[in-house]
Amino acid sequence: MDEDYDVRGVPLIRTTNHIPYNPLKRPRIGYRNAILALVICIILTVAAVKLSGFLFGSVENGIIYQILSVFFVVFVYIYRISGKAVIWMVYVYQRFAPDGLRLRCVYEPSCSEYMILAVKKYGCIRGLWKGIKRLRRCHPPNYGKDYP
Repeated sequence: MDEDYDVRGVPLIRTTNHIPYNPLKRPRIGYRNAILALVICIILTVAAVKLSGFLFGSVENGIIYQILSVFFVVFVYIYRISGKAVIWMVYVYQRFAPDGLRLRCVYEPSCSEYMILAVKKYGCIRGLWKGIKRLRRCHPPNYGKDYP
């Protein structure tokens, strides 16, 4: 029996066996890369502590320098991978969000694709801000093409 799927007015493309074709992109999620990034952050933190201990002498003399060097290394690393982390989170959303939610977007490209493009073009902070602004204005009567 044919079932109707609620996809917010988007026409369904039916295959011969009456199962709707899903036109949405469902990306594969690389959990390995996320875990690897976390392990690298831990390794860099330990290396920064050891290196600052070697450079600044004993703990009593260089505790402030050790703390600052660890924060610097971790901050630089997190800043470098933050854009990739945001894009990874958007991929998780694209993979697991229901079709009814994802097909509500009235713009082309979709809001999730816009977020990815904005982060790649402008960097993490400005791209994330542009993506959030786009999400806030994504409702009728707005529609059309809108690229970052």
